[in-house]
Amino acid sequence: CHLVPGAMAYSARSNISDLVLLEKITEDEILKALKQRFKADQIYTYIGPVLLSVNPFKMINGMYSPSKIKDYQGKYIYEAAPHVYALAEDTYRQLKVDRVDQCVIISGESGSGKTEASKKLMQYIAATSGSSQGIQSVKNKILASNPLLEAFGNAKTVRNNNSSRFGKYMQIYFDLRNDPAGASIINYILEKSRVVCTAKDERNFHIFYQICTGLPMKEKQKYFIQDPKKFKYLTRSGCLKVDHMDDTRELKETLHGMHAIGMHQHEVEEVWSLISAVLWIGQVEFAPVTGDKSKVTNLDVVDKISTLLKVSKQAVTNALTSRHIQAGPGKAVLTYLDVEKAEYTRDALAKVIYSRLFDWIVRRLNVSLDLSHQTGSSKVDKKTASKIGVLDIFGFEIFKINSFEQFCINFVNEKLQQVFIEKTLKSEQDEYKSEGIKWVPVKYFNNKIVCDLIEKKPNGILKYLDDECVLPKGTDKTFYDKLVNVSFFRNHKHFAIPDVKEQGRGKNYKPSFILKHYAGDVKYCVAGFLDKNKDLTWKDLLDLGEESKLRIMDSMFPRGASSGMGSKRPPTIGTAFKKQVGQLMTALGSCQPHYIRCIKSNNQKRAAIFEDDLVLHQIKYLGLLENVRVRRAGFAFRETFTRFLKRYKMLEKSTWPQWEGSDVDGVVKVLKAMKSKHGDYELGKTKVFIKHPVTIFQLEEYRERKIHELVIKIQTVYRSWLARKHLLELRENSLGLFGRSKLRRTCSIRR
Repeated sequence: CHLVPGAMAYSARSNISDLVLLEKITEDEILKALKQRFKADQIYTYIGPVLLSVNPFKMINGMYSPSKIKDYQGKYIYEAAPHVYALAEDTYRQLKVDRVDQCVIISGESGSGKTEASKKLMQYIAATSGSSQGIQSVKNKILASNPLLEAFGNAKTVRNNNSSRFGKYMQIYFDLRNDPAGASIINYILEKSRVVCTAKDERNFHIFYQICTGLPMKEKQKYFIQDPKKFKYLTRSGCLKVDHMDDTRELKETLHGMHAIGMHQHEVEEVWSLISAVLWIGQVEFAPVTGDKSKVTNLDVVDKISTLLKVSKQAVTNALTSRHIQAGPGKAVLTYLDVEKAEYTRDALAKVIYSRLFDWIVRRLNVSLDLSHQTGSSKVDKKTASKIGVLDIFGFEIFKINSFEQFCINFVNEKLQQVFIEKTLKSEQDEYKSEGIKWVPVKYFNNKIVCDLIEKKPNGILKYLDDECVLPKGTDKTFYDKLVNVSFFRNHKHFAIPDVKEQGRGKNYKPSFILKHYAGDVKYCVAGFLDKNKDLTWKDLLDLGEESKLRIMDSMFPRGASSGMGSKRPPTIGTAFKKQVGQLMTALGSCQPHYIRCIKSNNQKRAAIFEDDLVLHQIKYLGLLENVRVRRAGFAFRETFTRFLKRYKMLEKSTWPQWEGSDVDGVVKVLKAMKSKHGDYELGKTKVFIKHPVTIFQLEEYRERKIHELVIKIQTVYRSWLARKHLLELRENSLGLFGRSKLRRTCSIRR
């Protein structure tokens, strides 16, 4: 049962920690409350059971200390101030008490603090669970996975210095003693285009800069690693360093993560070889030769690549300048590539190596965290283990130029918003019905119509995109023309075509369409949509990977995989991602959900700045106003009879200290003692619903006074008892003294 926070939420009307208790429910009042708390370094706020987290862009002293963990350990969510630790404790308790799988859905735009929230949540569970040697090893691996995945999957963007460029759903498995026994990680759609193309003022993935600055000189020489400003894949954006980020120190954490999950030394060395190889692939240059062919002009670079990949120089050159095209079953025609196609192939090779390396790291983590490593009598398998899932996925994105990656990212955010609506807003309304409470339904935007526009057959955008990918003459332009000319899209209220001026003319023409998402309108440029959706990896590149003598390449490029190409068309990225998202929604639907809604405080990524317009925009698209209204729905507070009576029974003589009647009768006694009229509250089947926030404030104020009186009474009784005890001790001691004296006198007379 989710509970509204107690005394901490009501102690000061001017600084309310649960927005359900706002006297006026407007977006401006929500903004005002969040801003006031932000200025006081209180970054966490509730909407009932939903936790809001405003990114402060700084470390707040004592916010995540070991003593702070103890403050929340063993306490219900309503017993202390809002905090990610309170939500973590509530999640963990429900797992232990109800033996029902739990999940924490962390959402918000890029830079709002989702990754940090997921790390703090896992740190709390690690700190409050068992501490035997085997359990500690599992916890260390789970925590070590964070810096490792961040190094290979995160990058600086214009909106976030540590932006997740992939999605991650981690499931932590618990044994029969409710201690962590293992974990599994599912990763979603790495933004591999970043490897070869980075927008202005952004960076490539962190790991490239870490090895360029942090590896010892001897290892740099071994892997041909140079200063980052000498590599084309790292310099195109004009950004090499990030404020407050030490790449050398970050590399140490990455190495710690590698060793913590049991990576062997040869695996670490081969990872460095592949990272360096990707950088050197970007250095390859081409020149035209007769007959629309091309040649590599800097063969010394090919020498380095062949050494790093452990393949022949000729194999590298052939893979970059020629391609085998299937001309029928078992037949392939060799064609040579011009400069433009060779450069495209070069970048495709870099992307496929890096993306498969990332997938290998995730698989390596899963092997290390597998349940098969358990020992002891409380072992479980995946079917019998309880689970807590933590979803940390890329936030909603609106950039100056939005491409296929943003389309996929925003699609999954639409699906998560749909889950939030179904599980929170709709379930809130269902609670009133099940409790038999009369109320007026609150209207809210159901974004199912946007999800259907993207994915539902036969008219979903993904369906049209896949169809165009199959056509031999399909292009981004033909795909765009179909979207523009189909009446379903032209007449759809969440689909629009930008003005001609916005799309440009001539060489600057960029055909685009607009989707009206729950988070705002986004203009998508269709250039590259088909190529990115097909994600073709030519047989020649797979052959090159299979030829490598690096041991980790055996699983990255399985032997014989390229020979099966052409027999069946592989699924497109959009189709595969849609399937993954569907599986994720099913997994989330089978768990008891908890929500952290993250909010970005400013676009400068600086501390102590709260941009009203930016935060207000997030309040609107996250639907916080509707969330408060539905949670409130005419009632500021609801609580089970048992817990309400336990908290407030001292306010009525007949219920204190012990009440012999039913809980509901006790609740009525307390409310009548407070002179609350029946119109101020409603009694459901299992809960009491209170209409006005002022009633809760009064209950808490009277409770604090009563507690003060009781404390004084207890202190008085205790001090009286101490005084009587001391008096009795003095009397006993004095009797002993006189008794012994009389005995000596008696003996002396007899003598």
